[in-house]
Amino acid sequence: AAVLIAAFGHFLSMLHFAGVSALGFTWGPHTILIPVFSLIFATVAYFAIMTGSDLSKLTRILNVASGLLVALSLASIGSQLYAARDAMRYRTYDAPIEVAANLTSEEMAALPRIFYIVLDGYARSDNLKELFGYDNSEFIDGLRSRGFYIVENARANYSHTTLSLSSALNMKYLDSVAEEIGTDTRSQDPLRRMIAQSDARRFLAQRGYRFACLSSRFFATQIEDADMYLSPDGLREFETGLIGTTPAGSPFRQRARDRERTLFALEMLGDLAASQKPLFVLAHILPPHPPFVFRSDGTDPGDDRYFFLESANHLIREGKLTRDQYIAGYLGQVGFIEKAIIDCIDRIIETSPVPPLIILQSDHGSGVFLHHESIEGTYLQDRLSVLSAFHLPDGGCEHLYDSMTLVNTFRVIFSHYFDADMPLLEDRSYYATATHPFRHTDVTEMLGDKEDRARLKRLQNMDYFPDDIEIDARDDR
Repeated sequence: AAVLIAAFGHFLSMLHFAGVSALGFTWGPHTILIPVFSLIFATVAYFAIMTGSDLSKLTRILNVASGLLVALSLASIGSQLYAARDAMRYRTYDAPIEVAANLTSEEMAALPRIFYIVLDGYARSDNLKELFGYDNSEFIDGLRSRGFYIVENARANYSHTTLSLSSALNMKYLDSVAEEIGTDTRSQDPLRRMIAQSDARRFLAQRGYRFACLSSRFFATQIEDADMYLSPDGLREFETGLIGTTPAGSPFRQRARDRERTLFALEMLGDLAASQKPLFVLAHILPPHPPFVFRSDGTDPGDDRYFFLESANHLIREGKLTRDQYIAGYLGQVGFIEKAIIDCIDRIIETSPVPPLIILQSDHGSGVFLHHESIEGTYLQDRLSVLSAFHLPDGGCEHLYDSMTLVNTFRVIFSHYFDADMPLLEDRSYYATATHPFRHTDVTEMLGDKEDRARLKRLQNMDYFPDDIEIDARDDR
């Protein structure tokens, strides 16, 4: 029974078909596997009970098989550690975080609460309208009416979440990291540590701030060593992953957990604003990024399949979603998160004891025209164009400009509110594959150019990403 339970999720992950219609129902992978596994268990149990023979030989065989499985697992772990050996040397962000001496109640009361809210994959207004026929002017106007400055031509510095957030939170480009650990490194562990132990967190801790992180279910922003780590179910990353490999991790339960986590984060942001102590809050909100678990009205669109965090060409493929299905799911979550974030911002502003600093950004654009392993399959203009909006009272918005990239976010804020000497960096954008995150290609001048538009036109006419896309052989898994 234990073997069947442990193996369930692994078999489920291999079955991404749409479903089989029979007896008036559509049977998806989960509803098919449960009766199959139950039948296997019942059959084995029946013969084990009915046989009168000695089962010691079978037990020895199973013990040997178990030993081989453990050995294979250890070999796999060892090979991964060896492949990540260069990344493991990168320990810059392992030093203890220095915390300021206790502040007086008057000093704490005067410090603004800082909210860094990241909507994963929310596309910039012009791309939403041109590519998907979606007008988000009501949302943007709502932000402006609440005192936000909108960076009209905002861009991400990197094409993937871990790169984008580690750059923004550390206020620098990642060239030095790539040089130190090597561009062949596949491990994202250095990026994860840079996000968890960021320079922004360290800077604010030295000035009396506590760091609060809301559970996102994305590995790099599950910062469990935060001063306040807030999760709706109290489960840590390992526990969540373990449950996902068992029948308890059904698509319906997984979807319910994703919905619960997002709604919890939105609710907690308003509650945290009322804190009597200065807080730096990181809220990485997955919608509109997949999985698609919200319609625009907040209801669950429902699906008997679950693709976890798969996106772009990993999800837009035969047996999973067509491009139009992906777009429909994406826009549903865009509509939901816009209304939810406006309500959340109202609560933050209303309950904060002093005017709060709110940074509302996306880490990158949509994944509708992104190929994780190839520029040739990517419309760069969409992927690297982002939402970037700032609520900065007391003149903070005076230093913003309409082509500002994410790397300068906290440079502007710390220079204005904390008198830090942080000059702005040149605004550049880079593409990297998911397989080799430290191989960066400068695509600043390529965004929206003739070749970029040609790639878009080709992709728009296809349900799935084409098979003949040129992929760097070094990135071939």
